[in-house]
Amino acid sequence: MPIPAAVPIAGEGSDHLAELGRHARGQHLAYVAHGYPDDHDGDYRRPGFWIATLHTFTFDGAHLSTTVIPVPAGELGHKRASSYDTARSELATLLEQLGGRENGPIAVQPFLGSRSGFSVGLIAYPEYDCADIKHLGIRFSDPWDGGYDT
Repeated sequence: MPIPAAVPIAGEGSDHLAELGRHARGQHLAYVAHGYPDDHDGDYRRPGFWIATLHTFTFDGAHLSTTVIPVPAGELGHKRASSYDTARSELATLLEQLGGRENGPIAVQPFLGSRSGFSVGLIAYPEYDCADIKHLGIRFSDPWDGGYDT
């Protein structure tokens, strides 16, 4: 089945998606993921970053904005308390700015952008009939019910 115009995303009970749902001005998707900037030299022995990410969308699922706050990670990206917790705290601060938050499933259009030196987005792969959230390693596909694979 081809990729829908707005991809359903359900994250109840998920360790991957910190929060998703609706707010006063639309929908949102928030998470902390480990990643490397776009200009990374390919040496994955370096620690990388914990990336606090907040995407906002219209009620119809069109992308509005993305905020990315990179926090240098510990050795090889392990959840060293100081760096991972800092990224989670940054994300909580971003979420507090959204009025009228209500958690629940969302449906958003694929998009790709770059913020703070990191590529981010819900990337559609029509040749494989799937879509991935960049840096999270989760893939959405048929039956397009909001569930995903890691």
